[in-house]
Amino acid sequence: MYIAGLPANERAERLAEIDCDLWEHVNDAEAAGHDAFRTSLQVTARCVRGAPADVVWRLDQPGTRWQFGGFAFATLIAAGFILGFYVPTIPDLDAPPEEISAFYRANAVWIVVGHAFIWSSFPFFLSFMARLRDVLRQAQDEPSPMPEVAFWSGIVGSVLLTGAFLMTATAAVYGHQGFDVEVASALYHLGGFTFHYLASWALAGSLVATALMLFKTDILPRWLAVASVATAVPLLGEATGAAYTSYGAQLLFLLWVVTTSTALLERDGPHRGPARI
Repeated sequence: MYIAGLPANERAERLAEIDCDLWEHVNDAEAAGHDAFRTSLQVTARCVRGAPADVVWRLDQPGTRWQFGGFAFATLIAAGFILGFYVPTIPDLDAPPEEISAFYRANAVWIVVGHAFIWSSFPFFLSFMARLRDVLRQAQDEPSPMPEVAFWSGIVGSVLLTGAFLMTATAAVYGHQGFDVEVASALYHLGGFTFHYLASWALAGSLVATALMLFKTDILPRWLAVASVATAVPLLGEATGAAYTSYGAQLLFLLWVVTTSTALLERDGPHRGPARI
């Protein structure tokens, strides 16, 4: 996955660099008298520490992003919602703990499968946001933090969203085994708080930053700026507790992702001229 989509010569070069680096690490570890288990832990730790930088490097390679990342993200999230929350009827957040625990016991398979769809959407959203950030950067005639705010707020929002589902999936797996109803209820409410409040704040911030850039330039259609604001409003309503929309605000965000992806594809068409500042 790390080198997928790169030209053959770049893939071979990158693999050779990694292979050489691993050989040097193992050779140095053997010379220092480290056993194989300790060396494997060190290599694993290096992999985990270096993963964020590798992702950033991969996204910065020209011509290698998934053009349809936004569409794939929206499709996977929608499928996850349907399988995990609409096929089994999800209880209200204020439902008694016994009802929440019973819901998990009865629908563990559906919930976990739905969550797997949601988790698999993250790389596609990362690709979509990286592409949007590049387009917003092109619209700048002077340095602005807005493209980075839009990108990182979106990523934080997506991490919070997938993290919220990690909590509910944990409750589903262990709830199926009959664990304490209070624990199931606590995980359910913590996941709901993360999803409806924390993630909504971050996603709304990304939308507002995008809208500010689009109002100032014509790098993308101006109506998309209005759509960004219109999508941010219900998310802010959820984040502040002013309006609870169940999953309405999040579904509207998915529609915005699809609409923005379409605008990005149209912009890359052969008849699109340069942006004017």
